[in-house]
Amino acid sequence: MALKNTIRMKREHIFSGSFVVSTEKSVVYESLLGTCVGVAAYDKKNRSGGLLHILLPEPISYTHVDEPAKFATTALPIFLNELVKQGSAFENLEVVIAGGALVGPVSMQDINLDIGGRTIEIVKGILAQQNISVIKSETGGFFSCNLSLDMSCGEFSITPKTIYTMSGAGHKIPAKEEIDYAFEKLQPIPQVALKILRMVNDGYYSIENIAEEVKKDQVITAKIIKLCNSSFFAMKREIDSLDDALSIIGMDKLIKIIISNSVKKFYNQSSSGYSLCMGGLFHHAVGTSAIAEGLAKKTEIVSPGVAYTAGLLHDLGGVMLDQFFNKSKPFFYREFEKSEAIASVENNVFGINHLEIGKKIAKSWNFPSPLVDVIMYHHDPEKAQRNKELVNIIYIADFIMERFSRGVFADQKPKSLEYCLKSLNLTMDSIPEIVEMIPSKTVDLLT
Repeated sequence: MALKNTIRMKREHIFSGSFVVSTEKSVVYESLLGTCVGVAAYDKKNRSGGLLHILLPEPISYTHVDEPAKFATTALPIFLNELVKQGSAFENLEVVIAGGALVGPVSMQDINLDIGGRTIEIVKGILAQQNISVIKSETGGFFSCNLSLDMSCGEFSITPKTIYTMSGAGHKIPAKEEIDYAFEKLQPIPQVALKILRMVNDGYYSIENIAEEVKKDQVITAKIIKLCNSSFFAMKREIDSLDDALSIIGMDKLIKIIISNSVKKFYNQSSSGYSLCMGGLFHHAVGTSAIAEGLAKKTEIVSPGVAYTAGLLHDLGGVMLDQFFNKSKPFFYREFEKSEAIASVENNVFGINHLEIGKKIAKSWNFPSPLVDVIMYHHDPEKAQRNKELVNIIYIADFIMERFSRGVFADQKPKSLEYCLKSLNLTMDSIPEIVEMIPSKTVDLLT
């Protein structure tokens, strides 16, 4: 125990559809779990372990599984194999399982899909086949939880989300002057990204005029060239000009890189308060954008590029409210337990909500109207008078990320889900396919 006190522990969040296996001692791995299932394992003899965050029980089709870490049937065998490579032995492993909850109001569709329940059955079946000991299993129920593994000593912890409501005192709604000051302090998205964003929305652009805008920003230009010379592209010759780089990347990837990198810098202004875990807001934004792009391609109703961008930008207001969150955290959680909608909780605690703040930011930066509508109405799509298809796509993508990939506060009632699916000629039976669109990693290509 004395050794543990001398080690400065860092915390690393494992998002859905991913896992980590390590012998590092100075880290606590953790996952926020709702419907997803977490598996933590530790070999006290070898002092190695890891954490797996499973999204779904099995892929819709085994013909071509792009991201096996998402599924219990494919992820758990890979996870166990990696533990063995680190020197663990099955007979020495201690395993804890958590998650698989029915989060929020439960519908017959939730019960029929039984995603969490089927995932748990598969996990327990695979572990039993390998004679691996499960020392603790807290699964099912109706609440999210946090599963953690302390690598310094092999201790496991499962903490219900509601525990966060129990501490803290003192609360004051921020004054208008404080809100205005926080708004003025926000570092804006770079002008080159804003201009490209508008070009994408208008649908009138080419690789030439995109390149012309990129060349105006030396930092982005340098990062694109650096990316092309990285192992990500594994080029046989050195790339030393933007024109050569653009010929390799292609226009669609270039646009994603510029906007995603710029948006990540914006989201980095938030801490871990509003988003439950460090980097949670950006992870949620990237996941929402990937699902939105997938839905746009599937339905062919809106431009995939616009849908991707709208997904990245829909929660801009949360970045600013995050600056007031720590002072009000206990009150926020208490109010959240009692309310159906996050916007009403924000109004009670902060005197304003992230939808209104996001709309103010979007208008001040001259965002195109479709993006303004998405930011304002992505929790109440029926209220949108314009750009309804895009708003509905973002509502579905946002809901799926909230429900299946925890990291931000979720609206507790999917009141508009069937309405939005129907508007896109989809049904509730489409949900498993949409869930598969959640990316397993939020890779920052411009580090």
